[in-house]
Amino acid sequence: MEPIYHQRTRDEIDRFRQAQGTGLSQDDIEQVYVASLAGRVEHLLVDADLRIAGRLNTEREQIEFLGSFSDPDADDVLDDIAEIVLRNGGRVMVVPSEIMPSGSGLAAVYRY
Repeated sequence: MEPIYHQRTRDEIDRFRQAQGTGLSQDDIEQVYVASLAGRVEHLLVDADLRIAGRLNTEREQIEFLGSFSDPDADDVLDDIAEIVLRNGGRVMVVPSEIMPSGSGLAAVYRY
C-alpha cells in the first residue's frame, strides 16, 4: 500500500503545480477557506507537521489568526478547513512537510 500512497501523493502534488497560474489552484489560506465554504475545493493537501491557531468565522468568511493555542477559543485552522472540504465532497490528503508544495500549510486544487 505504501508505494500506492506515495504515487498518489506525487500525482496530487503534480496536479497542484500544473494548475498554478490557471486560477484552479491556491495556497493562500484565506482564499482556500472561502473557496472551501463555496464547495469549490476538489482536493486539499495539508501539511502533516504544521498547526495554525485561529478561529473560522463562517458568517464573514474570515479567519481570525491567534498567536497560540493557549487561547481557549483556538482551533487548528488547517484541520478546520480540511473538515469543510470533506463535508462538501472534496478529498483531503495529509502530506509530510518535506514534500508539501507550499509553505502556507495547505495547497488546494479547485473544481472550477
